[in-house]
Amino acid sequence: MMAAATLLGFESGREFARRYTPHTVGAAVPKELWVPAEELPEFNRNIVGEIEVIAEFHGNPGTGAAGQLQGEPGGPRDRD
Repeated sequence: MMAAATLLGFESGREFARRYTPHTVGAAVPKELWVPAEELPEFNRNIVGEIEVIAEFHGNPGTGAAGQLQGEPGGPRDRD
């Protein structure tokens, strides 16, 4: 069984994004915002501009084997 994750980049209003605590998973960069499912509609309405694919990761669950296939992860971005 293979696992996959996609790192997305987007901008949002700074005040709105501050509702969520950035979490570190794996490497120190990038940070993740964990958004509860019931808040996703409001979260999506606060995305500004386009959503871009920054990187894709594929690997085998439980083995720690994951490789970056494309892109370079970056830090979170926000907008006033």
